[in-house]
Amino acid sequence: MATSMAGDREHLPDEQFAYIDSRGQRHLPLADSEQVRRAITRFGRMRFESWQARQRAAYRILAAAQRYGLEVDPEDDVSRATR
Repeated sequence: MATSMAGDREHLPDEQFAYIDSRGQRHLPLADSEQVRRAITRFGRMRFESWQARQRAAYRILAAAQRYGLEVDPEDDVSRATR
């Protein structure tokens, strides 16, 4: 199963990720509701290269959550990063 997910991830466009670091590594895929849920959960444990990168990723995750009809707790790490 992990191989299939990794293969699917490789074919996703950059726009389907919350964060792309300066080395071009893509983090926190957002291609479906399950990936968005995982991104919300993992967001607080991610290391971002800057505060701005963290904030941009948070906005991307929240937009994806809205697109998939997922509610995000206002006190969650991803919500607080946009304040």
